[in-house]
This record gives sequence, C-alpha cells and structure tokens, in this order.
Amino acid sequence: MVKGLKFWKMHSLGNDYILIDNMDNKLATDLNNLARRLCERRYSVGADGL
Repeated sequence: MVKGLKFWKMHSLGNDYILIDNMDNKLATDLNNLARRLCERRYSVGADGL
C-alpha cells in the first residue's frame, strides 16, 4: 500500500468509486494489485472501481 496516498471516494447512482490523481506518476505501474486492495470492502476503503 502507498502511505500518504491522497484519494477521493465518490458516489453516483448507487455505485462508489475511488479517484486518484496519478499525473505525476508516483504510483507503481502495477495498478491492478493496488485497485484490488483498495476496493476490498472488508479490509480497506471499499469501492466498485478505481
């Protein structure tokens, strides 16, 4: 997990999403693993998508 990661959680039409600004490319290229970990509802932020 990335410490100090700034994100927004937004809700729309019954779904919720995590938004991350990665324009400066600070996140690793393996975003699949990060998405799975962040979207897990029982152990993390929880969302329908990243």
